[in-house]
Amino acid sequence: VLLRAPMQRAEAANVVGYLRGRERAGPLVVAGHHDGWLGGAAFDDLTGVAATLELARAFAETGVRPRHRIAFVSHTAEEYGIAESRYDWCYGAWWQVAAEHREWGARAPFYLNVEGSGFPAPFEPDAPPELAAWARRICRRAERDGLLPHGWRIGKPNTWTEVWTFLAAGIPGINVSTFTLGYKE
Repeated sequence: VLLRAPMQRAEAANVVGYLRGRERAGPLVVAGHHDGWLGGAAFDDLTGVAATLELARAFAETGVRPRHRIAFVSHTAEEYGIAESRYDWCYGAWWQVAAEHREWGARAPFYLNVEGSGFPAPFEPDAPPELAAWARRICRRAERDGLLPHGWRIGKPNTWTEVWTFLAAGIPGINVSTFTLGYKE
């Protein structure tokens, strides 16, 4: 198979909107990503961007004022497309915590990454060991309330989602998705 994929230089941006909190602490960060490559972007990960925007809209319309300020984010360049580069994954999220918002490493108490979501498949929070028991409790409660009709399972964070870069920056976080084995293959 021969694939010809012409590369063009382009610029992309992370997008951040804030909801004020009652305290100056934070921000909590909620995010999805828009890719540099848009081949399968309707699921991966415009569903995460849509969920992030919907959460922001719901908070704003209900007038909820959270304790912490919340940053609603769409990261760019998860799949950046640089052939044979060790920096091919999650570049936008890395840039955000390493350059644009370095203060988040010391101040952000939590990061929620919404990855490919919406398949009728088990809900999977990828939680580091420190947050796994908490994630289990929340999933059990959601299951009892009938909110997880396809079940759930706890996964482990990995380098192919933005949560990894936030964890590496010292920000506790969880990635959530409903990827299926068929999609992963």
